[in-house]
Amino acid sequence: MSAGVKSLSPTLDVIGGFGRSVPDAALLGAVLTGDTRLMDATAQDIDNPPRIGLFATPNWGDVDADIQTAWMYAEQTLSKAGASCTIVPSPTGFESLVQLQKEICSYEMAHSLSHERLRHRAQISAALNGLFDEGMKVDGISHAQNLMLTQEWRQKIQQMFVDHDVILTPSTLGEAPFRARRYRRPPVLQKLDAAGLALCAHPVCQRTSRLARRLTVGGCSWRRPPPAGCCTLGAPTVNAIRKKTMKIRRVVTGHDSKGKAVVVHDEMCSNIISRRPQHHSCVVWSTGQFPVDNQDPANGNTRDVSVLQKQDTVFRIVQYDPGVAPRNHRTETIDYAIVMSGSIDMDLDGTTVHLNQGDVIVQRGTIHNWINHGNVPCVIAFILIAANPIDLDHQTLQAHG
Repeated sequence: MSAGVKSLSPTLDVIGGFGRSVPDAALLGAVLTGDTRLMDATAQDIDNPPRIGLFATPNWGDVDADIQTAWMYAEQTLSKAGASCTIVPSPTGFESLVQLQKEICSYEMAHSLSHERLRHRAQISAALNGLFDEGMKVDGISHAQNLMLTQEWRQKIQQMFVDHDVILTPSTLGEAPFRARRYRRPPVLQKLDAAGLALCAHPVCQRTSRLARRLTVGGCSWRRPPPAGCCTLGAPTVNAIRKKTMKIRRVVTGHDSKGKAVVVHDEMCSNIISRRPQHHSCVVWSTGQFPVDNQDPANGNTRDVSVLQKQDTVFRIVQYDPGVAPRNHRTETIDYAIVMSGSIDMDLDGTTVHLNQGDVIVQRGTIHNWINHGNVPCVIAFILIAANPIDLDHQTLQAHG
């Protein structure tokens, strides 16, 4: 019995499928996304020829003869069929995406598989342990910067589709060695992974060894807006986040002008946000000072608490979905936390603690990461109170990540 899919790199992971034909692959995509246009030829713009971009990439000089033959064959066949084929220039800095993809993947892999890394390292291959070690060299700040770069590149890639419906690119540089011990993601596809393209590899021709030569088709968006409920690329809207995450009723009390106890707010929280994949949070209240002024008329869930100020307190609800993107971080606070539902692992500098519904945590300025290995979301309520940074003899442990 399957318990679900364990995420390796939430930022880069995709679901892939194999099909005997394009219609088979389209059927799978339609089932997974609910977008029936994938099976409907009339959904395409048949009044105009398809606009196909030919993106050789900066690695073209290393591509073997068979791939080049497949490329020329595809271009000639598409042109004869009436498609408009034009060369797509490589964006400046495109080469940097290989390193970006490696750093994001290794960092998230090391944290997503922290249970295996910390408890079963001796049973893991040297190659995988090496990737774990590389990932642990990337700190939380660098990872956050890498995620920002990823978003910038995805916007740049969107511009490549202004004049093209799809982009054709080599799947790899050539045939993998027959006795290769492990698969290495081709640098071409590493860059496209980081850029967030939806990819489809299609066999074009065979060489004498009868191994298929494949080219990859990259897609980015539909010409027309997708119908309501369809799966689309890009960040989810606030409304979409609200629909699939927490429903939190917030009741806030106060006093009227005569000192009588009254209800000031009784509402469903609408300020649910997502700052990284599979993570959703909602600030219920913050005070801006401590001791607290209970006569402050300000609505406590409207303050900017992205960086906790001295003497501040914050009440926050967080939902960690399975495969939540890792964030190793420390805050200059003492945190009181209650696991409201689900279960989760708390990673502390190599020590992992498993927590279940009803468990409570007192987090005293320690660096930590939350990992959901289960198949249901975990919801935790946090009360954060500003604290002095940890000051040891040899260093001060300041906020991080």
